[in-house]
Amino acid sequence: ADNERSPFWEAVVKDCEISFFEKYSSILDDSEGKPWTKWFVGGKINLSYNCVEKYKNTDTPAIICEFEDRSTETISFRELDRKTGQLSAFLKNLGVVKGDKIGIFMPLIPEAIVAMYSIMRIGAVAVPMFSGYGKEAVETRVEDASIKYLFTVDSYNRKGKEIKMADSARGIEGLTLIIKGSTHP
Repeated sequence: ADNERSPFWEAVVKDCEISFFEKYSSILDDSEGKPWTKWFVGGKINLSYNCVEKYKNTDTPAIICEFEDRSTETISFRELDRKTGQLSAFLKNLGVVKGDKIGIFMPLIPEAIVAMYSIMRIGAVAVPMFSGYGKEAVETRVEDASIKYLFTVDSYNRKGKEIKMADSARGIEGLTLIIKGSTHP
């Protein structure tokens, strides 16, 4: 089965139409042992491009979100590309550069997806965090990952109760918060 891995993954790349900005020299290199296998050696991709930008001229739904109150929000690829482009420009204006780590401490809302793709679009590293963390857990992750910026929300409702998220991140030394107001009721 090992000798079938390369053709399989080559077919996946072709079938999924994954675009590489730099072509890989080999599908895999397991010369250091299977646990240390390197995939698509030498290749470079951008997930934001492959998942959003290359579909930017279509109004096909990219995100369909159903909220706790059963209301929905649909965002097309065209709109998602516009939003990620705007947020990427904002991040660059803040001074974010390739390789910077940016946390996402948000509930599962469309803005969290926009934040993730915006971060990846400019080559920064998205560090998602569980929305139920308290201040100490957020601070530990910010310090461990050397996060400079953190996306969060003032508050959101879960099971009819208001959850104040931004309060868990306020006051962390050296951290710039990017806060969205209260989310969908």
